[in-house]
Amino acid sequence: MKKIIFILLAVSMLLPSTVVLAQKETKISATWKIAVVRSDKINISGKENHTLALTEYKILSETVEDGTPFGQFKEGVIYGIEDLIQGTGSQEGYNKIKYGDMTLIPEWSGKVTTSPSGAVTSEGTWGFVGGPFVGGGTYSGRFISPKEAIIEWEGEYHKK
Repeated sequence: MKKIIFILLAVSMLLPSTVVLAQKETKISATWKIAVVRSDKINISGKENHTLALTEYKILSETVEDGTPFGQFKEGVIYGIEDLIQGTGSQEGYNKIKYGDMTLIPEWSGKVTTSPSGAVTSEGTWGFVGGPFVGGGTYSGRFISPKEAIIEWEGEYHKK
């Protein structure tokens, strides 16, 4: 019996020990109104209606629906790349958002869809890559004019 206990103890010491402490996830949802600051577009030759765009947006306002996690919104900028064929395709980019003295950097990726009527919508996922939080979620957006859009986003996060 002593040999079995010794063997079990020796084997358990060889196995890596990990302790996982669950952190409470905080839910957040908000809406941004954004405006195009500049957009550089390249028409890809050889492909009909194929456009690559590098776009900078400014976050004009934020309305928080669920949670007040980050403090007072100060300013935000969004940098995105869109690869579109006939107005539909992929998008990805990064945000730099200031809340009080804190700066958050989420990355995002998704798709853009342009309907036959010309309505432009987007949807995708986002996650923090810079700042004091870990987490992410989803977003959806729609242009309300040629230069302004509404982005609704939600997700969960916790402190690093």
